[in-house]
Amino acid sequence: MEYSNHKKRAYVNGAIIAANVLYFFFLELQGSTENDMGMMVHYGAMYAPAVVKGREYYRLFTAVFMHFGFSHLLNNMIILFVLGDNMERALGK
Repeated sequence: MEYSNHKKRAYVNGAIIAANVLYFFFLELQGSTENDMGMMVHYGAMYAPAVVKGREYYRLFTAVFMHFGFSHLLNNMIILFVLGDNMERALGK
């Protein structure tokens, strides 16, 4: 193994954080992410009856990028920044 003096960059983690933030602001432009549950369900929030009865399995993926309010987004992105960065450096892209 060759020794490298520079740190590995966690590009994938940064891209995931950017996608979360961009989708959050897109949703905020559509309505309130805190108070408009119908809007959130319309744009892909996890809703068990839609997944089970409606077979809308895409919600299992889209719900990962949805946050109910700015504090929810901020808390999750701080944790993702710290843990995701460490995990990507240890496991690779």
